[in-house]
Amino acid sequence: MLEFRRSASRDDRRRRVLTEEVVSGGTTATRNRKTSAQGGAGDDPGSAYNDAAALDRQAQVTDFIPRKQLWLLSAALGGMTSVGAVGAAHWFRQRALAAGDWSPQHLAALAPLELGAAGSVGSWLAAAMLALAGGLCLLVFVLRRHRRDDYRGRYRVWLSTALLAGAASVCCVAPLNQVFAALAVHLTGWSASASGAEWWLAPVGLLFALQAVRLLLEVRRCKVAVVFLSIAVAAWITSLLALPFGPLSQAGGAALAGGAQLVAALALALAVLSYARHVVLDIQGLLPQQLPRVQQDEQSTAPASAATRRKSADTAESAEPHDTENKSAAGDKSRRGDSTADQVEQTALRVAAEYEEYEDEAPATSRRQAKNRSRLAGKAQKPSQAADDDYDKEDDLSQAGNRKLSKSDRKRLRKFKAQQRDAA
Repeated sequence: MLEFRRSASRDDRRRRVLTEEVVSGGTTATRNRKTSAQGGAGDDPGSAYNDAAALDRQAQVTDFIPRKQLWLLSAALGGMTSVGAVGAAHWFRQRALAAGDWSPQHLAALAPLELGAAGSVGSWLAAAMLALAGGLCLLVFVLRRHRRDDYRGRYRVWLSTALLAGAASVCCVAPLNQVFAALAVHLTGWSASASGAEWWLAPVGLLFALQAVRLLLEVRRCKVAVVFLSIAVAAWITSLLALPFGPLSQAGGAALAGGAQLVAALALALAVLSYARHVVLDIQGLLPQQLPRVQQDEQSTAPASAATRRKSADTAESAEPHDTENKSAAGDKSRRGDSTADQVEQTALRVAAEYEEYEDEAPATSRRQAKNRSRLAGKAQKPSQAADDDYDKEDDLSQAGNRKLSKSDRKRLRKFKAQQRDAA
């Protein structure tokens, strides 16, 4: 049989190519292979689209999220321009009504310019902004659910926010809240106001307040989103106060309520867009990484403990010349320990000298005696630890004069004795 030599570099290159095809889906590579097999140098003639239409070359949804602050500022300016244009159209209609030189048919044609009316341009713009906010909430929900430290599942707030934004968008075009209020008044026969708005205002207001608190806690790391969300909450409260039974109903009425709702929708869309940008940048690693709470606690505790140790050392040094009485009283124990350590050391050295002198004449010992000798040698190497024990250990060492140490034990004792001589 013939053996064919294979190149390791070619094999590695083939594996890398196959891996890249699996990751990318193989769309471009497959099309290129078909083109090369047919002998063409361009796109596949059998396909209705060229290679630029491949799925791996199309933009993703997250590509439409602005990464730069300039694009976010441009979006905010565009939204405010739209709101200003709607307000200018409402002002033009009011001037036409006040002038009186318009025919009734022409005035009726200007009805879509009224701010806050159902079917007006302002209502459509508010509905579009709320729908955009709902879509961005779904995008944030898809990205946020992969965060590792979200053990409580706080990302679910974006799903409920998307549903509420969608419902509010529908109500801007078709006032289903008024339909619900009329049904409640008809079934119960009770209403606190002429329109019966309290039937939908109480549950919706409570639900929106809870959702606003949850969103503020969620977006607290993004300061821009917190600012826009605060503006949205303030504008929404203003729109409620401008209802027919509210304290601001005489100031502007439906126009003020419609304008406040439009501003609230714009601010909510900008808040969600800002936080979506924050999440995308955090995923790409372009934001400063925040340590987990456990590591933050450890880093905050370590400097504090070091400072405490330094403070205690400084206190001990400053109090040393002044606490002579306490030092003398505490020094008795240390002197007793030092004397005990000296006695243990002298005993160990004496035993070692005796064993070195009679090492050739002493008989062999049993395994039990060897174990006792190793224990005795360990105590002789650490006299400072033996000083903390009872004073009876000195008697045990003094009675070891007729025992024989092994060769390793004698070597450790000689080494210990040499260290003691060098230290002296």
